[in-house]
Amino acid sequence: MNAVETAIGRRINQAEAAGIEERVRSTMRRLASREPERWRTMPLAERMAEASRVIADDLKHAAEVRELRAALQIEAHARHLPDIEKAGAQGFDVLQRKLLKADSYVRGVARQYWTQALDVLDHATRQTTGSLAARGVRWIAGLEDAGNVAAFVREVFGTTSGDAGAKAAAGAWVKMVDAMRERFNRAGGDVRKLAYGYLPQPHDVQALVKAGIDRWVNDVRQVVDRSRYTDEAGRTLNDTELAAVLEQAWRDITTDGLANRPLGEYRAPGMLANANSQARVLHFKDGDGYLSYMQAYGAGTVYDAMQGHVRSMSRNIALVEEFGPNPGATFRTLHDAAQLGGGKDRVALLATTQQLWDTLLGKFDAVHNPSAARIGQALRSLQVAGKLGAAVLGSISDMHWLMQTMAFHKLPWWQGPMRVVQAFGSETRAYADRAGLMADSMISDMGRWGENNLGRDWPDMAANATMKASLLTAWTDGVRRAFSISMMGGMAKISRTAWDALHSADRSRLEGLGWTRDEWAALQRVPLERWRQTDMLTPAAVMKAEGIEPAMRDRLISRLLGTIDDESKFASPDPNLKVRVLQSGGHEKGTGLGELHRSVMLFKGFSLSILLRHWDRVLNADLTPAQRMTYATSNLLAATLLGGISLQLADLAAGRDPRDMTGDQGDSPEKLARFWGAALTKGGGLGFLGDMLLTGMGSHGQSGASAAVGGIAGPLVGSAFELVYDVGLNNAMEAAQGKDSHAAAEAFRWVRGHTPGVNLWYLKLAIDQSFANQVQEFLSPGYLAKTQARMQRNYGSTWWWAPEDRGLLTGDMAGPERAPSFASVAGGQP
Repeated sequence: MNAVETAIGRRINQAEAAGIEERVRSTMRRLASREPERWRTMPLAERMAEASRVIADDLKHAAEVRELRAALQIEAHARHLPDIEKAGAQGFDVLQRKLLKADSYVRGVARQYWTQALDVLDHATRQTTGSLAARGVRWIAGLEDAGNVAAFVREVFGTTSGDAGAKAAAGAWVKMVDAMRERFNRAGGDVRKLAYGYLPQPHDVQALVKAGIDRWVNDVRQVVDRSRYTDEAGRTLNDTELAAVLEQAWRDITTDGLANRPLGEYRAPGMLANANSQARVLHFKDGDGYLSYMQAYGAGTVYDAMQGHVRSMSRNIALVEEFGPNPGATFRTLHDAAQLGGGKDRVALLATTQQLWDTLLGKFDAVHNPSAARIGQALRSLQVAGKLGAAVLGSISDMHWLMQTMAFHKLPWWQGPMRVVQAFGSETRAYADRAGLMADSMISDMGRWGENNLGRDWPDMAANATMKASLLTAWTDGVRRAFSISMMGGMAKISRTAWDALHSADRSRLEGLGWTRDEWAALQRVPLERWRQTDMLTPAAVMKAEGIEPAMRDRLISRLLGTIDDESKFASPDPNLKVRVLQSGGHEKGTGLGELHRSVMLFKGFSLSILLRHWDRVLNADLTPAQRMTYATSNLLAATLLGGISLQLADLAAGRDPRDMTGDQGDSPEKLARFWGAALTKGGGLGFLGDMLLTGMGSHGQSGASAAVGGIAGPLVGSAFELVYDVGLNNAMEAAQGKDSHAAAEAFRWVRGHTPGVNLWYLKLAIDQSFANQVQEFLSPGYLAKTQARMQRNYGSTWWWAPEDRGLLTGDMAGPERAPSFASVAGGQP
């Protein structure tokens, strides 16, 4: 006690004295684990003295951290609270905008650090082992190469693997992790540096519980580094003592720390700045030990764990920088202030700012019941794999959203199509990757059509493969890459203008993206980068700038990347924070309501993204009335026109001639309205409702009732209803009435509609004509004629390759009778 008081220059208080003995003991164990041989040879008095000096340093450090946190928290309140108070009844609207800015900043932080670890991404996914077929399957399914990952893990743990790529990847990872740790600590965190290479340890709690405490302890005891488990004297713990430590770890993991708290004790939300400050318990002896543990008890793959760490740390860094070391306290203060202003907390359809905040924290990504979550995810993934094989044909509307977003930012919008073509070039791809523009694509961000962060079960792999094989992923990346590079050029140009000299609309847009006067002033000191005769504002340029403090440099890079990321998801619509709230419904994964809600919202992300991005911009952006009208009108007209083109492409891919766009050259207003109504719903992201509303039938031949249920309740519920009603009940009723039923053919159609791969837009027609049509006709004679009659009745369709009852099964397959006829587009005959 005296040694500690002497070191810190004051008397310790009662609370400090109460815990000083345990602090001494734990500190001695920590010092002993670092240098056990030296520690064991030291006299007890020297060990006590050294431990006391370390404790004194720790107390000083803790006091400094508390002082820093207090100052940062006060500054955060002073930065945000006046805006809410000035807004009065619109306080919740202001708070919503602050949360949207923070969400963009979180993504910018994540992109910044993934860009620093491109070697990790490349090495983990480069396919170099196994057969050619196996490598191809792993690539298209988005799986990492096991051999590469093992070499990478060994290098992180300090074991030479002989793989130069693994060594570079490990170095990039360790450097990135340490940079994130230091940045978090600058913002009020207190994360110590691990003595060896860091890799996250996500535990599969169900696997731990299933194994039981005894088996888990025995398994872990074989793979941990025993030298790191010592007592105060530096003696390595024996089997019994180590088992006691590991047993406590098992209880902590399986109860989320509940085992250490008295029953009924209230657990208040902790300060976010304390995240990751707890000492690690499991220290593996080498990379193979880590891999062995992950194989048996890890949640997901090594690559999943790395993604999770970057995602979590990026969120923590962004939130403590934006809202202070205790972001939760800041949000509660701002929320209370908004309530005092008299406004209502309804900011995005049915969403509240509390739900926005919880989503920003990742609360609804938590898994309540892993088994239920896995089943729900698998069922949704099968819907993605079976039904989105032709989704890329509907994505042509992205071209309008790209040009609209470019025009909004005063970029040369007419260059949009050319930029997209250039975006697929190797030089452009490499430049965008170096700038960090496509890091989210490299970690398989698939939130647009399916669900963020698809898992690793086979349905998830099938969904990932479908997205790649259909070329939807490539198209979406190309559009976002084209916009992002254009936006870097636009930011370079505007960054040369002082904050006060900016046009009010430009300054309003920048403020809406989170930029501040101080950040803009620092940005003006950044030398621009030249690429293809165009000035570019890139993260690399920010890194080269002189006279900018490290904290500000990080903020500029994250803000720049977050700005470009957010706007690129206007160019190719993707869910923002508000949409993600609606997708989760405010429920955790693995709960009944959570899984049901996610299933209902599946495939609606694109439509909601258009609504809550572009139409929200029409209503709330700093635009003149004329600009607002132009924005809205062009949205409607362009979405309708491009939706019409999407319909024609879908018809061509199905073997039909393009539809009549003129309504029998104006003679049939009903047909004219039917086509352009379907085009509007298709281009506006509501194609799943278009056919049902206009013809009473679904786009895949299901009944109007099934299409309606699927459109409203989601494809999973719709598929179940279709199976019960269309295939079962409806056919049973027809049979009872003496009508021809087609139960077998419709059952076959239902099965193939949910089979991964067979509905890819460039394969479906060939599969149909090769054998699927024959099977359907065999199961239900007359089914093909009924299908053709329905298409003729609803759309006036003609066929350039009509469905036929012949193919490979009978050995008499024939090709198409003629080429597609485009005369039908203007009401002519083929």
